[in-house]
Order: sequence, then C-alpha cells, then structure tokens
Amino acid sequence: MQPDDINAIRPLVMLGERNTLGVRYALEGTQPPKGQLYDVFIDVNDFIIALDQGMSLVIPPKTNLHPTLLRTSSGLICFSIPSDQLNNNRHLQFFEDSYKHAIIIPRYSMRISDYYDHLVDTEPYWKVEP
Repeated sequence: MQPDDINAIRPLVMLGERNTLGVRYALEGTQPPKGQLYDVFIDVNDFIIALDQGMSLVIPPKTNLHPTLLRTSSGLICFSIPSDQLNNNRHLQFFEDSYKHAIIIPRYSMRISDYYDHLVDTEPYWKVEP
C-alpha cells in the first residue's frame, strides 16, 4: 500500500484508489477501462451488491506478492493486519479465499461510504510488514 506519511507507519486511506486502505468501486453493470479492476460494485442507492466483495489482501509472507510489487522503486510498503482484529469487528470480516489471498468484506448489507468508514476504523491495526 501507499504510506500515509513520510514515516510510513500507517497506510494511505483513499476510497476508489488502488494500493490504499480503500476500495475501487463502480455502479453495477459498469465496464472498467482496459487494465483497471473494481473491488466492489454498488447499486443505484450506493449499497454494495454482493457481500463477497471487498478490499483484496495478500496473505503474508511478502513472497506471496507479485514480484513487481516488491520493488522498492514502486513506492509501496507492505502493511499487514492480524486477521483476529476482524474476528470481533461488528461491521467487517476477514475472508480467506486461498492460501495466498483474502478479502475484507462487509458482515451485512451497507452503503459503500459506510464500508469505507469501517475500513478507516481499522487503520490503527495495520503494521508495516518487515
């Protein structure tokens, strides 16, 4: 993720941007521009369409990341959050869909703005991955 400050102790929080603590979203039925992906689709009332969509994560170790993301020239820093920080979260949950990948998904139907606010609430739990 992109760091929020020069000390790189917190991830950058931005809705709609890649490599941040946030998600890229679009109205259901929208076709992404070539080379772009969406994490979440919303309906006309801004509700997340499916509860299996959310912020994508790579499960540590860092070797599970694509090699281009490991280059220091990319300006990205590896942050991790302990999955147990989400076990008792009333709004979000950690969903592991493979041994290398997981998603932070909503626990119930919610608007994209609420989902984003709940992601922002996790910011203190993210740590730089050595």
